[in-house]
Parts: sequence; C-alpha cells; structure tokens
Amino acid sequence: MSPVAQKGLDSLEAKLDPIVARYRGKKGVSIPLLADIQKTVGYIAEEAVEYVSGKLDLPAAELYGVATFYAMFRMQPEGKHVVRLCRGTACHVQGSARIGEQLQRHSRGGTSGSSSVLLKMD
Repeated sequence: MSPVAQKGLDSLEAKLDPIVARYRGKKGVSIPLLADIQKTVGYIAEEAVEYVSGKLDLPAAELYGVATFYAMFRMQPEGKHVVRLCRGTACHVQGSARIGEQLQRHSRGGTSGSSSVLLKMD
C-alpha cells in the first residue's frame, strides 16, 4: 500500500474508532452504526464497513445488506448536486428511461470523488 493510501486509511480509522467504541458489545446496532458511519464519512465506504465489521465482530455482509436495503444509506459519495430521476410506472410511461440514458451519458453513470453531480434513479 502506498504511503498516501495508508495515510488515508489511518485517517479513516481515526474517525471510526469513536464509533466502534460506542457500539462495542452491543446487539442490534446495524442501523445506528451505519447512520453514524455515513454522518462521519459522508457515505458508507467499503473500507469503513470492513474496518468496523472486523472491530465489532459483525459480518460485513450483514452491514452491506442493511445499507443496500434502506434508501437512506449512500454507498457512494454524494455530489454537490443530486439529480433524482423517477423510475415509477407513471414516469416510465412518460419517457423517463430515455431521459435516464441521456443523463447517464452526460454524467458518466454516477459520481466520482471529484464530480459535482450525482445521478440517482429511484
């Protein structure tokens, strides 16, 4: 691991250690734990899930399952601007799929760490 990557990981762990301490030894903490991770990191980072799952002896798969089930959790950094596209039946009939294709092409399908726009298709 490069020194820059290691420094970023050390910084993440320092942010997560107080959260780990708050939930150590407690049961049924997945939702509040993930909420605290998201509040601290800005989203549910893979490295954060792996770190806290190891420290709290919780299966990472359980945390991922909860994080992907609830819409309130973000698995990627949120851009400065969020574009939400309706994918419901009424929206689909009105052509939301074509709009979504155009938006994806222009936003490259989502956001990266440096992007200012996040496309969410709900």
